[in-house]
Amino acid sequence: MKTRFRPVLLLALLFAAATLYLSSLPSAALPWFTKCEGGSPAWLDTLVEEIKVLGYPGFQLSVADVNGQRMDCAAGWSSPIPGTAPLNLNHRMRYASLSKILTSSVAIQLIDEGLLNPELHLVDLLEITGPFVDERMASIRIDDLLRHKAGFDRALTPDPMMQPHPWCPGNLAALKSIRLDHDPGSHFAYANIGYCLLGAVISGIEDKSLDQVFHDRLLNPLSLQSIRALRHGEIFQDEPQAFFDDAHESQNDLLAIDYAASLATGAWSGTASDFMSLLISLFARNEHALLSDQAQTLIFKVASECDFNKWRTCHGYGFYKYKPVGQKAMYWRDGSLPGVTAFAAVFEDGTKVVFLANGRTYDWMASNDRIGQLLYQLITGDRSGR
Repeated sequence: MKTRFRPVLLLALLFAAATLYLSSLPSAALPWFTKCEGGSPAWLDTLVEEIKVLGYPGFQLSVADVNGQRMDCAAGWSSPIPGTAPLNLNHRMRYASLSKILTSSVAIQLIDEGLLNPELHLVDLLEITGPFVDERMASIRIDDLLRHKAGFDRALTPDPMMQPHPWCPGNLAALKSIRLDHDPGSHFAYANIGYCLLGAVISGIEDKSLDQVFHDRLLNPLSLQSIRALRHGEIFQDEPQAFFDDAHESQNDLLAIDYAASLATGAWSGTASDFMSLLISLFARNEHALLSDQAQTLIFKVASECDFNKWRTCHGYGFYKYKPVGQKAMYWRDGSLPGVTAFAAVFEDGTKVVFLANGRTYDWMASNDRIGQLLYQLITGDRSGR
């Protein structure tokens, strides 16, 4: 009996030792597995090396060029332990704030259909009457919400959408007792709460749950049932394991988010390829597009006086605009949650890119900026930097 179990025990010990050794290695120490369908970008290896430096286990990438040719790639690993199971094209990734593209797209559809006006006031649409502790609350417009100029500033007041029990969208009367950080329309400050309120307006106009609105208007017409809303405290079976900066955050922080309250801001998931299918259908130039030509012009609208040469500065109705002098314009949005990095962009020539990673650094904004600017340089051939 002892003889029979000795090889099994030896193999188990060898496997444990190998796992321990691999887990001690940085992600950059091993060659990365990569797999692409439809070809691969010539610059994929450059991107892989950059993501290795950041320490992310792996990523999915989807690119559609000016001719509509698609390339879908997966690189790296589905676990923080390098050399284990590769990340594949079908792993479910969290979209984080790329989810806001769904919200802004439906808002633009409603504006295009005459069902919503960007000059209308939030409290009127939500049928909330005063008195308000901050009288400026009554002057917030849909335009302000879309452009992150409603007066909320998470740098000054903690982001309610990242709290265990956000007051939006379930207790909108809380608007009566909240003080704004800025005059509406006067100051750009990225705010999840603004898009949550926009989602509440959309749900009210459509007289449906926001989940149903997104399915009816965006996902069902494309048969994209694979794009699904996340649930509090749960990891889907087809999700990869994520890398967390253990000194600052963990999987518990990711699972603590109230995803039911975050449908308008960061609750959706799928593959990079799924999200690319959505972008292609939103911004097609034919009768099958989810956004009309007029609506596409509107969602890319950014104040003309903004300096487009500056990164993460000029936000319009759906995206940031970045355009170095003499170069192509890129309309982009990124996302970040514990263990999650996301980036998507549409270029003025029609090129599109989606990047999703199962990891993030605690200083996530600097890392996201690094990825976004690198993708711009790789796709446009611009090596001048920011």
